[in-house]
Amino acid sequence: MISRAVLQGVIFDLGGTLIYNHPKPEADRERQQCRAIAAFAATELGCATPESLADRLLTLRNEGGELAAQDLVERRARDTIAQAFREHGVLMNARVLDLAERLLFEPDRRDRRLYPGARELLDTLRRQGLRIALITNWSSHLIVTDVTSALGIQEYFAPLVSSAVFGRIKPHLSIFQYVLEIWQLGAENVIMVGDSLRTDIAGAAALGMRSILVEIELNPDNVGFAASVRPTHRVGRLLEILSLLTLPG
Repeated sequence: MISRAVLQGVIFDLGGTLIYNHPKPEADRERQQCRAIAAFAATELGCATPESLADRLLTLRNEGGELAAQDLVERRARDTIAQAFREHGVLMNARVLDLAERLLFEPDRRDRRLYPGARELLDTLRRQGLRIALITNWSSHLIVTDVTSALGIQEYFAPLVSSAVFGRIKPHLSIFQYVLEIWQLGAENVIMVGDSLRTDIAGAAALGMRSILVEIELNPDNVGFAASVRPTHRVGRLLEILSLLTLPG
């Protein structure tokens, strides 16, 4: 059990923690949406080589993801789209980039759903006076705000931190420290809730923060870290978290 007298804040991950992961493999979605952006560039912006644009954007996205995993620096989707457009002579402005960025993540905007108990959990934590934050590794802040707003949970998070805005991805310590500094709390007063042993649990533990691993859906990346990274608690349902935090009635 985690004493309410010590606990003052809860940080949540998003995908696989509060909302269902997308049912379609990420690689397939990336390929399909890069083609959709290329089609948009051809019909609306006069791009003469949409096939080349789609291939180049997919390459940039894949390279950016690999580099981010190595140095924990986010490569924003907006920047990779702009680079691909420039290389193919496509004229753009902020509105065009907004449209393309949203198009890249359209399946996420359309198909994400809350886990059972997510809103009840957030309501209870807020009612008990706990601070609530969100830290999510996502290369588009637009999509994070779109998804959380559409699902009716954006208002719970202060702050709401995406790697796209912060510039670093979990498990880099600075992204966790950022929230602690805003709250002016020590790591011992905050717990991290997430579905990834590597990004959520290990990152929090490196700062001395306790953690809860959410195991509603299988996270295949956890297999390689199961022996070395140990969460404080594990839950198979979100509402189990309330009994772990020993909140008063």
